[in-house]
Amino acid sequence: MNPLDDVLEWYQFIKDSQDVSLRLIKLHSESVPKDSRFAGKTLAEARTLLEQASAEVDDLVIISLAAVFEQKILDHLIDVANMMRISQQGVFPLEVLKYGLDKLERWYFPDVLDFFKTLVHVDIIGQAKQIYQYRNYVAHGKKGIKPASTDLIKAYERLTKFLEQAGLLSI
Repeated sequence: MNPLDDVLEWYQFIKDSQDVSLRLIKLHSESVPKDSRFAGKTLAEARTLLEQASAEVDDLVIISLAAVFEQKILDHLIDVANMMRISQQGVFPLEVLKYGLDKLERWYFPDVLDFFKTLVHVDIIGQAKQIYQYRNYVAHGKKGIKPASTDLIKAYERLTKFLEQAGLLSI
C-alpha cells in the first residue's frame, strides 16, 4: 500500500468540489449562499478565486505528500535501528543507537535520503530532495528564492518511485 495514495485521494476530492462549485455558480448563481465567498461575485470572479485557491491547494498537497513520505522514511529507519539494537551487545553501541533514535526527527532529512543510495537510483534521490526543498519553501512562507518546483502529480510519482525502489511499499 502506498501511504501517498490517501493524500492524492483527498486532493482529487477537493478538485472535484471546486469544479462542482463553479458549475453550480454558473447554472444557479441565485442559489449561492449569501455568507459564502462567492456571494455577489460574477462567474469570472468566482473562477479567479477558485484558480487562486487551487494553486494554494496544490502547494499544500506537496507539503502533505512530503510529510507523509518523510514519516514513512523515518518509521523505516526506526525499524532498522530497532533490528540493529537486538543484534548489538554491549552498553556503548546500545547507547549510540538509543541516542540516534531519540534524535531521529532532528536529523537533516536530505542527508537521511542519502542512506538509501544503495537501494534508490541517485536521480530519484535528487528529485526527492528537490521536492523536500520546495516543501520547505512553501511551509516557511514562500520566502527567499523559489526553488525548482514540480506539479503535485509528478511529486507523487517521484516520491512513489523512491518508496518502490527502497522496498517500502507493501502490497
